[in-house]
Amino acid sequence: MKEVMSEEGTLENIVDLSLDRKPTAEDKKHLKNAEDWAKYAFDNDKNLKVVSL
Repeated sequence: MKEVMSEEGTLENIVDLSLDRKPTAEDKKHLKNAEDWAKYAFDNDKNLKVVSL
């Protein structure tokens, strides 16, 4: 059965995989929710990794 990852899990994966566990102070401001992060990442050309389990 496939499940959608929780928002908390999504944000943890962003920090772990896309930011190598080293988010900047600016990154942390936008890691409050997945939608805010997505807008920030798109506007600032952040590298993102998509994970499918």
